[in-house]
Amino acid sequence: MKSLVGVFVGLSVAAGVLGGCTLCENLDCDPGGGGIGNGDFSFSRGIVFIRDGDIFAADESDFTTAEPLTSGGSFQRPGLSPDGRAVVAATRNGSQLVRVSLAGSASTLLQEDATFQNLREPVFTPNGQSVVFVFDSGAQSCIGRVAADGSGGAETLLGCSGAFPSYASPSFDEQGRLLVAAGSFGNLNSLELWNLTTNSRVRTFSSLGNATRVASRAVLSPDGKLVAFDGVTASGALRLFTVSSSGGTPVQLSIGAGNHTFPSWKGNTALVFASDEGGGDAAYLVDLSSSSAELVVPSAEEPTYGPN
Repeated sequence: MKSLVGVFVGLSVAAGVLGGCTLCENLDCDPGGGGIGNGDFSFSRGIVFIRDGDIFAADESDFTTAEPLTSGGSFQRPGLSPDGRAVVAATRNGSQLVRVSLAGSASTLLQEDATFQNLREPVFTPNGQSVVFVFDSGAQSCIGRVAADGSGGAETLLGCSGAFPSYASPSFDEQGRLLVAAGSFGNLNSLELWNLTTNSRVRTFSSLGNATRVASRAVLSPDGKLVAFDGVTASGALRLFTVSSSGGTPVQLSIGAGNHTFPSWKGNTALVFASDEGGGDAAYLVDLSSSSAELVVPSAEEPTYGPN
């Protein structure tokens, strides 16, 4: 595992490729334009993903062209800011949360310490002002929050109490409601929807249908009407499921062979996800009205679509 110092040296190289921007200490070294600029390549909306440990972006105008945002790194779970100008991710060893501007700069948001351990699964809040993430505290996984510029330190948002289960996989709808996977440590076998304004649980999904637990990610659609998640079935296969946010029994999507993971909403009616159906992880797109998935980005792990 490389230190972030080494990773940021690589980032300056990638930034030179992407837009001629040197590595900046501040979060945004492209205050005027936003997005990546490198000849014919630009990013306004599309998929960010992991390839060989680094963060890449592919604009939906041409998914065949993917550009690296980092070089020589070891990252996981990238997520786009609501304005599409920054990516937040965690290092694979859980030691840091980082923010990478699509213009080329990079910053450490949070460093692992005695309270916030094994940092992972970061997502921006809908207003872009904060990043919510998962961390470990003893035998529990909890939800924390830190400002999107890393200032002010982190706080515990959900969990870390004997009265609560473990939580993971935070996601938001456009109204700011928070969805999390819940259960015992390492066995997330239910979903919970929270109203953060009142700090109250709106609904618990105690049944995951044909899934025994959430594999990696549960996500609310932007309009908040549907939940999508990847579940581990009794056979051990990973499949995608959807369920109404108002309750009901999750329905398994029939979209071919292979393991399907890391769903991410594209609008309110389509999902981007990863599948190993072709022999290696790649990003696919499926409209919920269809049973046919389309390959959009080869060699792509942990894809996330945005901005929605």
